Amino acid sequence: MASYPVSVISLTNPTGGDRLGSSTVPHSTQHINLNNELTALFTQLITNGTLYLGGSTTDSSWRLRLSGNDLYVEHYETDTWVEYVKIEGA
Repeated sequence: MASYPVSVISLTNPTGGDRLGSSTVPHSTQHINLNNELTALFTQLITNGTLYLGGSTTDSSWRLRLSGNDLYVEHYETDTWVEYVKIEGA
């Protein structure tokens, strides 16, 4: 189950000595956790059309916004969203 958007997930980074079958950092668990979090993020973006990285009205926040087939990367500055990148869809 994903932690987003309720909390930030806590992941344990493997070290060079950890094997794939490590009981400390199980390889499959790392994939499961990452897959769950990415699914939650993409579901939020696709379902609501907007994904906030920070608050929706907080200076220095970022958001990804879908409009039609286009994806926008925007930054909140002095009470307004400023477009930084537009990726045009097909």
